[in-house]
Amino acid sequence: MKKKIITLFVYGTLKSNGLNNSWLNSEGVFVDKGWVHGELYVDFLPYLFEGKDKIKGEVYKVPLNVYKAIENMEVNAGYYAKNVKVHLAKKNVTAKVFYHTGLYVDFKRARRTTEY
Repeated sequence: MKKKIITLFVYGTLKSNGLNNSWLNSEGVFVDKGWVHGELYVDFLPYLFEGKDKIKGEVYKVPLNVYKAIENMEVNAGYYAKNVKVHLAKKNVTAKVFYHTGLYVDFKRARRTTEY
Protein backbone atom coordinates (compact mmCIF):
# COMPACT_ATOMS: atom_id res chain seq x y z
CA MET A 1 0.00 0.00 0.00
CA LYS A 2 1.34 3.41 -1.01
CA LYS A 3 1.83 6.01 1.75
CA LYS A 4 -0.39 9.09 1.54
CA ILE A 5 1.81 12.16 1.01
CA ILE A 6 0.88 15.70 2.08
CA THR A 7 2.36 18.86 0.55
CA LEU A 8 3.17 21.30 3.36
CA PHE A 9 4.30 24.95 3.26
CA VAL A 10 6.36 26.01 6.29
CA TYR A 11 7.37 29.56 7.20
CA GLY A 12 8.70 29.43 10.76
CA THR A 13 10.19 26.94 13.17
CA LEU A 14 9.67 24.03 10.75
CA LYS A 15 11.90 25.61 8.06
CA SER A 16 15.32 24.08 7.32
CA ASN A 17 17.04 26.41 9.82
CA GLY A 18 14.22 26.22 12.36
CA LEU A 19 13.92 24.86 15.86
CA ASN A 20 11.33 22.21 14.86
CA ASN A 21 12.79 21.15 11.50
CA SER A 22 13.62 17.71 12.94
CA TRP A 23 9.93 16.88 12.37
CA LEU A 24 10.66 17.12 8.64
CA ASN A 25 14.25 15.82 8.55
CA SER A 26 13.38 12.19 9.18
CA GLU A 27 10.79 11.55 6.44
CA GLY A 28 10.05 14.90 4.81
CA VAL A 29 11.37 15.74 1.36
CA PHE A 30 12.27 19.35 0.55
CA VAL A 31 10.59 20.49 -2.68
CA ASP A 32 11.46 24.18 -3.14
CA LYS A 33 11.34 27.63 -1.62
CA GLY A 34 8.22 29.66 -2.31
CA TRP A 35 5.73 32.15 -0.94
CA VAL A 36 2.09 32.45 0.07
CA HIS A 37 -0.20 35.40 0.71
CA GLY A 38 -0.59 36.26 4.38
CA GLU A 39 0.47 38.50 7.25
CA LEU A 40 3.36 37.27 9.37
CA TYR A 41 3.94 38.57 12.89
CA VAL A 42 6.89 37.51 15.01
CA ASP A 43 7.08 37.77 18.76
CA PHE A 44 8.97 34.81 20.20
CA LEU A 45 7.31 32.60 17.57
CA PRO A 46 6.01 33.33 14.07
CA TYR A 47 2.26 33.79 13.67
CA LEU A 48 0.80 33.67 10.15
CA PHE A 49 -2.60 35.17 9.41
CA GLU A 50 -4.56 35.36 6.19
CA GLY A 51 -3.62 38.51 4.28
CA LYS A 52 -1.99 39.94 1.16
CA ASP A 53 1.78 40.15 1.93
CA LYS A 54 4.15 37.71 0.19
CA ILE A 55 5.36 35.41 2.97
CA LYS A 56 8.49 33.41 2.20
CA GLY A 57 8.89 29.79 3.20
CA GLU A 58 9.63 26.24 2.09
CA VAL A 59 7.57 23.40 0.64
CA TYR A 60 7.97 19.81 1.80
CA LYS A 61 6.34 16.50 0.92
CA VAL A 62 5.61 14.56 4.11
CA PRO A 63 3.94 11.24 4.89
CA LEU A 64 0.49 11.50 6.45
CA ASN A 65 1.71 10.24 9.84
CA VAL A 66 4.34 13.02 10.02
CA TYR A 67 1.79 15.62 8.91
CA LYS A 68 -0.66 14.43 11.60
CA ALA A 69 2.03 14.79 14.30
CA ILE A 70 2.84 18.33 13.09
CA GLU A 71 -0.87 19.16 12.87
CA ASN A 72 -1.38 18.04 16.46
CA MET A 73 1.46 20.29 17.63
CA GLU A 74 0.18 23.27 15.61
CA VAL A 75 -3.51 22.93 16.51
CA ASN A 76 -2.62 22.71 20.21
CA ALA A 77 -0.70 25.99 19.80
CA GLY A 78 -3.66 27.86 18.26
CA TYR A 79 -3.11 27.22 14.54
CA TYR A 80 -5.45 25.76 11.91
CA ALA A 81 -4.61 24.16 8.56
CA LYS A 82 -5.82 25.42 5.21
CA ASN A 83 -5.05 24.46 1.60
CA VAL A 84 -3.54 27.42 -0.25
CA LYS A 85 -1.72 28.21 -3.48
CA VAL A 86 2.05 28.34 -3.02
CA HIS A 87 4.08 30.24 -5.60
CA LEU A 88 7.32 28.45 -6.51
CA ALA A 89 9.99 29.62 -8.97
CA LYS A 90 8.62 27.65 -11.95
CA LYS A 91 5.08 26.68 -10.98
CA ASN A 92 2.37 26.92 -8.34
CA VAL A 93 1.33 24.09 -6.04
CA THR A 94 -1.43 23.60 -3.50
CA ALA A 95 -0.18 22.92 0.01
CA LYS A 96 -1.35 22.84 3.59
CA VAL A 97 -0.42 25.96 5.58
CA PHE A 98 -0.93 26.58 9.28
CA TYR A 99 -2.53 29.95 10.07
CA HIS A 100 -2.91 31.27 13.60
CA THR A 101 -6.25 32.09 15.21
CA GLY A 102 -4.88 35.21 16.92
CA LEU A 103 -5.47 33.98 20.45
CA TYR A 104 -2.75 35.01 22.91
CA VAL A 105 -0.71 36.96 20.33
CA ASP A 106 0.76 40.17 21.78
CA PHE A 107 0.45 42.45 18.77
CA LYS A 108 2.05 45.33 20.72
CA ARG A 109 5.28 43.32 20.97
CA ALA A 110 5.11 41.41 17.69
CA ARG A 111 6.71 42.84 14.56
CA ARG A 112 5.23 42.42 11.09
CA THR A 113 7.57 40.88 8.51
CA THR A 114 7.59 38.73 5.37
CA GLU A 115 10.13 36.14 6.50
CA TYR A 116 11.08 34.43 9.76
